Amino acid sequence: MAVLQGGFGGLLIKARYYMGFTKRIPEPLSATRSRFAFGEYDEVIIDGISYRPSESNEFGYTFRRTDLLSVAESFTHAMLSQRVNSGEIEHRRDAFLPDHAKRRLNLPTQELSALSLKQQQKAKYHESLIRAFLEMEAEGKVKRTEESVKAALAEIKFRASKYLSVPSEATRSRHTAIP
Repeated sequence: MAVLQGGFGGLLIKARYYMGFTKRIPEPLSATRSRFAFGEYDEVIIDGISYRPSESNEFGYTFRRTDLLSVAESFTHAMLSQRVNSGEIEHRRDAFLPDHAKRRLNLPTQELSALSLKQQQKAKYHESLIRAFLEMEAEGKVKRTEESVKAALAEIKFRASKYLSVPSEATRSRHTAIP
């Protein structure tokens, strides 16, 4: 169904793309719109959901979820640009590249209980900050942008203190007598 609208100096014809009257014209590039490109092996995290780029065209990208390979979602360039500008997209370039996966397997790891007490306390402090941040993020009080985190840092540290007051497994096992 085509809709005719009067305009200064002529008629503007709008047609519905999905009805098959005409091809949809891609949105023009804007100076304020972010430029981005996603590769075959990239991980793109949108709203906490991990995706891999499947295909792209002049209208946007189609992504496949990494947890449900049969599920695909499409995002227009305008939607992606808005989310990139607001810091709502995490882009991990080449995260699924086979060489990178092998390299992650070879990274040195260590059991938390094998660390010194000072290192354990530092790790617990970092964990408490992350838990507090995630709690506030779920409540919508902070976003994953530098400005948002800086503005909420005092509240994040305050909330982190409640996680620090709970003894960790390592601390509990040291102070508990074995029967």
